Amino acid sequence: MPGILQAQSKKQMYATYQAGKKLLMNQQYPEAMTQFKKLMVPLKNNVYEEFAFYYYGLAALKSQKTDDAKQTFTQLIEKFPDWVNKEEVYYAFGDIYFREKDYANALKYLNRIKADGMQQDVANMKGYYLVTTDLPVLKKIQQDNPTDKTIAQLLVNKIATTSEDLRELELMEALIESMQLERPKSQKIKGKIYTKKQYNIAVILPFNMEVLKSRQRNRLSRISASLYQGMRLAKKELDTTGIKLNLIAFDVLRKGQDTLNLIMSEGDLTNIDLIVGPLFDKQFEKVAEYAAKRKINVINPISNKSSLVKSDFVMMYEPSYETQGQKSGEFAVKELSSKKALVFYGRSKRNRTIAENHKKGIEASGGQVLAYQQLKTSNINELKSILQKNDPSQIGHVFVGSSSQLIATKVLKTMSELGIKAPIIALDSWLKFQKMDTLQYERQQVHIIDPEFVSEAGMKNTKFYQVYMDASKVEPNAYACVGYDLVHYYGDLLRRYGVRTSLKQKIEKQPAKKGRIVNGFDFQGKSDNQFVPIVKFQRGVLRQVNSLKASE
Repeated sequence: MPGILQAQSKKQMYATYQAGKKLLMNQQYPEAMTQFKKLMVPLKNNVYEEFAFYYYGLAALKSQKTDDAKQTFTQLIEKFPDWVNKEEVYYAFGDIYFREKDYANALKYLNRIKADGMQQDVANMKGYYLVTTDLPVLKKIQQDNPTDKTIAQLLVNKIATTSEDLRELELMEALIESMQLERPKSQKIKGKIYTKKQYNIAVILPFNMEVLKSRQRNRLSRISASLYQGMRLAKKELDTTGIKLNLIAFDVLRKGQDTLNLIMSEGDLTNIDLIVGPLFDKQFEKVAEYAAKRKINVINPISNKSSLVKSDFVMMYEPSYETQGQKSGEFAVKELSSKKALVFYGRSKRNRTIAENHKKGIEASGGQVLAYQQLKTSNINELKSILQKNDPSQIGHVFVGSSSQLIATKVLKTMSELGIKAPIIALDSWLKFQKMDTLQYERQQVHIIDPEFVSEAGMKNTKFYQVYMDASKVEPNAYACVGYDLVHYYGDLLRRYGVRTSLKQKIEKQPAKKGRIVNGFDFQGKSDNQFVPIVKFQRGVLRQVNSLKASE
């Protein structure tokens, strides 16, 4: 008989347990609680006791009896600390405390859940309760749980759709970068201007500080030092006008890839609003990619390679090789009234690119290219026959896209012998020839594309010249002038348009603007400077012969 009673007792307990689960499933929570209550006692052979506590607490929670649920779950954990499903209890505690807005306890219990199969449910619960939380509260929660990626993503989404505070927008960018979060698809600040009291400009150049004071410093180190000195003087002037700038210099040499990676990975650029440099192509591409993702504008101060421009956050101070060719071709037709031309190009890809685009500039302006041919030292003797195929009076100008002094000399000599008086347009390398004959250049109307030209006479009449001399004890070179004008120009753009916005998009429909020392800035519809200085010798002095159509 005892065996029959024991079996019947198990059967009764099973029936009670199943009845409770059915009632729970049918959302009859008070009735379910009554059934599970019968099993919440240490009966002999009661294998349902732990589950009875759990389901009773769950039914109480569904009935909005959170105190009863909390007490039941607490008893369950205390009485059966090794229960196999205790992480389900932690999940229930998370639900309870979230309902009570006790976020610290809710997250404490949810963070105890280690089961892989529950992680998505945990993330969903955090999202369900925290998505409607006020931004200040969510910021505090994220600060208290700095490694929680789900909470960080919720905060980023909240800032993007609700905030107009620049500090919060910077926090958003920092979190996206440091925790590799998804960038929100929509932002409240889109199209608005957000300014700061002080702007941070990163200057990433190969200063080579270890040898900067020695005679061994290389050309790029000298360029970097000049650029930076000009930038510093502009910063001091802008400080007095209310535009506060902070220049942060980073010394990155040609083989400084590791240094560059460290700068980016450790967050040194997190709060940067504008980047000048680097000078080396691969480094620049890496920084430009990094900056574009974070909506930081980047300026290349010396390159002419259009291939470096891959986003609306990249601009080049100098005109690209394509622009140099295009604009010089237009200049020839419109300013020199040269409708017909002979176009020669040298071996290098750079020179051919300029020549190709010079040809396009001529044709786009209504002119005609009578001959388009490569000139090399191996075929230089063919030059005379090429020139003789054309009536000298019909040649409007001759473009020589070659950096060879031998070819330059041969062109000048042959044109003189044949009595061809047409102007010549050449590359800036012609100004660097060792035996440059300025009188011959002037006599044969040699015009030179010189992107880095700065009028020495004009520069010496400026306050900048004297201040630079006092500070550096040497005359400013073209790069010092560029650094000075870059900071003035972009410092004013930051003041007007703020941060996290493409400055190129802001100015591409605006007229060009004259520089204080350099010729000017023209980014109408492009990412590289569209003004190409063209110079020639006049009475022995190199002068600019085209002008920038610009606003003051």
